[in-house]
Amino acid sequence: MRERATASIVENLEIASGVYRLTLADSRGSDMVSGIVAEAAPGQFVNVYLNSASMLLPRPFGISDVVASERGPRLVLVYAVVGAGTAELSTYAPGAAIRILGPQGNGYELAPLGKNVLLIGGGLGIPPLLFATRRIRERLTPGDDTRLTALLGYRDAPYYSGGMGLYCDEVFSISETASGIGEYKKEHEHKKNRPFCVVNGTVMDLAARLVSDGRLDLTDASILSCGPMPMLCAVAEWAKSKGIPAQVSLEARMGCGYGACVGCTIEVKPAEPIASAANTKGTVLFVSPSDESLTEHPSIAQRKVCKDGPVFPAEAIVW
Repeated sequence: MRERATASIVENLEIASGVYRLTLADSRGSDMVSGIVAEAAPGQFVNVYLNSASMLLPRPFGISDVVASERGPRLVLVYAVVGAGTAELSTYAPGAAIRILGPQGNGYELAPLGKNVLLIGGGLGIPPLLFATRRIRERLTPGDDTRLTALLGYRDAPYYSGGMGLYCDEVFSISETASGIGEYKKEHEHKKNRPFCVVNGTVMDLAARLVSDGRLDLTDASILSCGPMPMLCAVAEWAKSKGIPAQVSLEARMGCGYGACVGCTIEVKPAEPIASAANTKGTVLFVSPSDESLTEHPSIAQRKVCKDGPVFPAEAIVW
């Protein structure tokens, strides 16, 4: 396993209330960021180690983007201040050194995905979908009619929909509380790459409304999703009802972040172990267990989110 190494903070910018975009570059004598940029797959994460001696456990953050710029490789993470650790992280200034480890875990299977790819995200699960969307767009060949549609759910005002619009054919957003954004209407002439927002609802309310209005094509569709567990459960149920294969990136409380502590296990439906974490044809397939000590039962198995995931086929999870 790669050893943790230092990176240099290029930017630590508050992009919404309590939400920060952290951009990292290689620090002197370290090529950790270069390695992550070269190796990372959408859906993977990195462990961030705080500089305070009282906070030994790493904080796992999904990779929001990797950039091979003229100024050198850049790693982009987006996080929210939710506790003492992320509060301290928000105080780190550009130029400061911080230790990281990655890329960790298994990401999305990006091929084949079908004609209509739905990116369904909620909250801090939205930024990692930007990385996935860009990689999918980069793989498309001239004349490919694959459509990328983002359905994004926010608690307050949207802060990341514009970035998704760079790579998606359409972006639809919804907020639980924000107002004055411009409510979606059936007759609205939506312009490509210009996101708009529906107020007062969840992302699954948005999906249902778009289907009802004939705005969402589910022909030969697949879903990549990332967000809080209640949302992912709703996405899994909706995908099953529509016969759409879905991959979900799970959130979990990780102790170590690399499979040693067995603190992030989840229950899954056992299936024939394979190398891939996804299957776009709808059959339940599953990654091989990372730890032979994990208990196996005829109807339930256990897997580690940090090492076997965080991305799993939605139909494999015991919700």
